[in-house]
Amino acid sequence: MAATDRLGLGALRAGRSQRLTVPTNLSIVGFDGIYVHQLAELPITTIQQPLATIAQHMFALLMKQLAGETVTSVYVVPELLHGATTA
Repeated sequence: MAATDRLGLGALRAGRSQRLTVPTNLSIVGFDGIYVHQLAELPITTIQQPLATIAQHMFALLMKQLAGETVTSVYVVPELLHGATTA
């Protein structure tokens, strides 16, 4: 499990131990977009980055740069996976 989603699970447990209700008193969002967010007691809201698309763009930009071509920025849109940890 990746770092921020794992921290989200810990925050969920810690909040419950303090009698906080999620998402009423505490909202949790991870930033790894891993499938484990669905296996938690409450599915964690997380942001999924399209890693394969990012890698493809990085490779293409690297090849252009090595060929002496000018490269420009590429913007990749992540996907918000709604869970039960945000209102």
